[in-house]
Amino acid sequence: MLGKFLGALLVFCAPATAAAGKAHMPQGQHVRLMKVDTDLAADGSAVATIHMETIAENAASVMALGQTSVPYVTENQTLEIVEAYTRKADGSKVPVDVSAIYDQLPPGSAGAPMITDLHVKTIIFPQFAVGDTAVYTARLVTKHAIFPGQFWSGDGFMKPIAFDDVEETLTAPRDLALYVENQDVAYDKSEKGDNTVYHWHYSAPASPDADLTTVHLLAHLPHYFVSTFPDYAALGRAYAQAAAPQTAVTPSIKALADKVTKGSSDRLAIARALYEWVAGHIRYVAIELGKGSLVPHAADTVLSNGYGDCKDHVALLAALLHAKGVSSEAVLLNALSSYDLAGTATFAGLNHVITYIPELKVYLDSTDNIVPFGVLPFSEYGKPAVFASERAPRLGKIPVLPPELAHMTTKTVAQLDKDGDLSGTTTTTASGPFAIRLRMMALAIQAAGPEKAAKRILELHGFGSDGTGSFNMTSPTDLADTYAVASDFKVVGWSRRLDGKQQYYLPGGMRLLGLSGDDLMGPFTGNSVLKADDEIPCFSGEASEDVSLEIPPDGKFGSIPSDVHVMTGNIRFDTHWSLDRQTLAVHRSFTSTIDQPLCTAAIRAANAAALKTIGESYQTELSLASAKPAGQQEAGGN
Repeated sequence: MLGKFLGALLVFCAPATAAAGKAHMPQGQHVRLMKVDTDLAADGSAVATIHMETIAENAASVMALGQTSVPYVTENQTLEIVEAYTRKADGSKVPVDVSAIYDQLPPGSAGAPMITDLHVKTIIFPQFAVGDTAVYTARLVTKHAIFPGQFWSGDGFMKPIAFDDVEETLTAPRDLALYVENQDVAYDKSEKGDNTVYHWHYSAPASPDADLTTVHLLAHLPHYFVSTFPDYAALGRAYAQAAAPQTAVTPSIKALADKVTKGSSDRLAIARALYEWVAGHIRYVAIELGKGSLVPHAADTVLSNGYGDCKDHVALLAALLHAKGVSSEAVLLNALSSYDLAGTATFAGLNHVITYIPELKVYLDSTDNIVPFGVLPFSEYGKPAVFASERAPRLGKIPVLPPELAHMTTKTVAQLDKDGDLSGTTTTTASGPFAIRLRMMALAIQAAGPEKAAKRILELHGFGSDGTGSFNMTSPTDLADTYAVASDFKVVGWSRRLDGKQQYYLPGGMRLLGLSGDDLMGPFTGNSVLKADDEIPCFSGEASEDVSLEIPPDGKFGSIPSDVHVMTGNIRFDTHWSLDRQTLAVHRSFTSTIDQPLCTAAIRAANAAALKTIGESYQTELSLASAKPAGQQEAGGN
């Protein structure tokens, strides 16, 4: 049972023995007592009793603790809240009424493509205030293991939280082989009759300044894990064996595969057609699906329903591919920011499933209908992953983002008229993971409404509140390798720039993907949260932009900025300025190359000065002279 602290950050959503009552705890919560006793049978069934007493030390923790969610898997578990009450600061008790315990999906689960088919029982603590203690006892019964005879459990403790007394015991048959990993948690085991008793104890005051990096969370987190899996290959085989019957090729699956790939014999083209059909026709949902939270629905059922979660997508695509003689593997990974897996094989941190086709060396994530064939979101490249296969299960890594895949270009052409009105066009074109981001922006534009979205984007870019604009784009679900969004914009209030009374940045118009190259090798402007030795995700990619501004005939530009050229072992950045009569233009290009998923402290240090120089180059201030002021409202923008 992965704990409330580690589980939330890793979005741990799957194990048959998911610990009740374990959700992320912000600073201001003080665990007075945490006691977990689990009795494990040889077949993987288990009964756990969990007792929690947590004090709210500030208003934020009152809000968090006052509504506590206790997770469980409905298919193979039952959860009973045995007792719950608010212990007031004076020692009096206010019991929780049974009507204040609700069964629901985990908060936020519907919006993320994770293995999230857990339910939670949410306890509403009455009369809860600063200084009070939320107390509950829960009984979690695991009726049968998701994978026959297998068990995994664990806990992690966030250092910014104070823990007075944590006692966790696991009683298991002596002849049941268990693999244990501990870090900064006291551990011992003893024999008791035919059983082995595993015991963990933890106690520590709060450390508000503790490193909360999520890139290598486990390295900085006191934790323990215990598992019957000897390694990740065994875990991958168990997943593959459980999922295999769900990928059967039925007549309806065969008929669809033949229809979608009709006339095609090229195996890459077949894989693309089937992937695009699944991505475009099977809606992602995060609801209680399948057996437990790890085994998918049958592919035929997913096809009939027209929806499924990530593992259902993988199962259906596997069946369709198999119908055309193409083999695939399920790949389990962490889709968030963690690049760690526990040393002991558990499902901790494995919150997403994608598809791998070995013969084509192609990775596919059909969960989101805006992800092109053969492309993954930035966050999935370079991650450790479990390749689930009955014949060749293994722990491996998804390759890093190849240099040629991620491209983005932005072109802004702007004109300033004699009245101080600025108008122009911006076109953003992207491929690879950048195309996913651009499609996400297009979806957001559709959701907000184009006029409102344009106004908001112009405000964010410093053009004031009177800007207007429109967009021209194809459907975000059109999965061509390249995607583009064109826009028109108009803003007022540049009169003080016209007469040279106020400096300005060359207007970037309606940039949708930020400054060219920002965050590929780290942020241009620095990050006060990052420490010098922190590692951050880094990617190979190319980003460029062309920005031009035409001014009225009686206007005049001041001095032309100097070109900027930056080169390191990982970065090349070039800026070239040009003036053609009344038009000033700049071309910027950024190229990054890195063969590992993370920028280490050494790599960050080697590139820090370059990134600073690049960031400053975007802040080049310009000025005009000799034009008539128009007395309009002022605005900015770069």
